[in-house]
Amino acid sequence: MFDGLMVDAWSVRPDMIFGQSELSWSIAADPAGRYAPNILSELDYRNMGSNGLGITIARLYPVNTDMALYADGHVSHSKISSGISQDSDYAANNRQQEFSRSYADIENDDHTHYGFTLGLKMRWLDPTKDFLSFFMGREQQDLNITTSNGVIAIANRFPVGLRFDQLNSTYNSRFASWSLGVGAEHAFSWGIMGLRYDYYDTSFDAKANWNLRTDFEHPVSFTHNGQGDGHHWQISYSYPLNKTLSVNAQWQQVNYRIHQGYDQTFYIDNDNQNSAGFSYVTQLNEVDYRNRYWQLGIAKLF
Repeated sequence: MFDGLMVDAWSVRPDMIFGQSELSWSIAADPAGRYAPNILSELDYRNMGSNGLGITIARLYPVNTDMALYADGHVSHSKISSGISQDSDYAANNRQQEFSRSYADIENDDHTHYGFTLGLKMRWLDPTKDFLSFFMGREQQDLNITTSNGVIAIANRFPVGLRFDQLNSTYNSRFASWSLGVGAEHAFSWGIMGLRYDYYDTSFDAKANWNLRTDFEHPVSFTHNGQGDGHHWQISYSYPLNKTLSVNAQWQQVNYRIHQGYDQTFYIDNDNQNSAGFSYVTQLNEVDYRNRYWQLGIAKLF
């Protein structure tokens, strides 16, 4: 946004978004993670292809000829159209003695991204072609996943190949971050190239509904909470069509790693129908999320 410019203006940029992402998490057998197995259950969501739309509204306000204040608000929404999940359980440390594994499909779910950014943009190196920016902001990424069409691959209670046609389990997660970033732009004769990096200080929470587990509560079977960090990289290209209109392409990658947190699972007391049930807390070992996506759009200055 405002690539290669130092002007007093507003800008609006709608985008098309095409992405690919993965999410994984695991829990230990006890709240401290000291007893075997250190990885009791692990779930991987892979090859989640998505496409959607986004919009960014931004303001650039020059303080003088060499420096300007920057602000933007951005939102995007993508539909997940494909993907697969693997759910595994282990009886020994370090993913040994796997006694349960199942696969399921992921489709018709969504990913939403909200955020705002405040920044300072200045000229540097060659003042007519080079710009350096510093950013701070708030980011939130909501990822909602539903698994269906489950099939058993390893089990000691069910026959291998058994299908769960009624599977409709959900995992709805949120990464909320404060961010600090730096970016640079250079104006070439054939367009403007930009690089940007942001560091995220991130909190994480998730709610799951494991619909086929009769020993779990519904609609909330378990929750996850934790703290961690994230990294955002961006490569951008902008080509001005005239003084107020430009076409833009961006490649971006966001990685989150949530360090130790906790998992709280809510059980139904099937032995006492009058009981309100009980819960058990164990260690959430980590959560890893990676999202790579292209954005293609047109920016209009006002």
